[in-house]
Amino acid sequence: MTRTIPLPGLNALWRTFTRDLFPYPCTATLFNQYADAIPSLDRRGAANIRRRNLHAYLASFTAPPRLLLVGEAVGYRGGRFTGIPLTSERLLLDLRAFPYTTRPTSRGEPYAEPTASILWGLLGPYRSQVIAWNSVPLHPHAYGDPLTNRAPRVPERRAFLFLLQAVYSRAGVEHAVALGNHAAAALTELGIPHTKVRHPANGGATLFRRQMGALLREFAILPRG
Repeated sequence: MTRTIPLPGLNALWRTFTRDLFPYPCTATLFNQYADAIPSLDRRGAANIRRRNLHAYLASFTAPPRLLLVGEAVGYRGGRFTGIPLTSERLLLDLRAFPYTTRPTSRGEPYAEPTASILWGLLGPYRSQVIAWNSVPLHPHAYGDPLTNRAPRVPERRAFLFLLQAVYSRAGVEHAVALGNHAAAALTELGIPHTKVRHPANGGATLFRRQMGALLREFAILPRG
């Protein structure tokens, strides 16, 4: 990787990902975007690009983030092709939203994801203070259809609790926020104090913005870029 990760905790987290996440085996309905690629969908070297994107994301933090935002699982319009949690390819191309070197990996037009657009539309000015992760950091999909999303199963969520704990502990955050029930269940199982907000999908955008805005004020998190 060309850029070092300046924060020791996030550098240690990268080593954990390298050891425990990147080699994690796929199943017929759970895709590891950091290890594998589908030639008809992914560009050459896609898995390596996604690992580099995640590295660039971690390296972008020059001070410890204050808030951990936990989503449900990787979606095919988001982290499946970017390698960055809760982030679409369309956002990667917007240097105002993500001002560091990243690359899309899909063969087609860059994907946009409504959830990612809503999240970073609100949280963009707080980007350096919010670190995003998913309770299931791989892409659950329907059998035989990799361009779908499915809800993660309980055993899948529990299989990755140790990684969620590592992100929370090593990022040095003060607060955790769960996007919806699956993320809240994972944080609850770990005993991590958190606040649950409405997931912005399926008509939840307005309530999400209201709840998240209130939390930013409560936590005294101010725009910092």
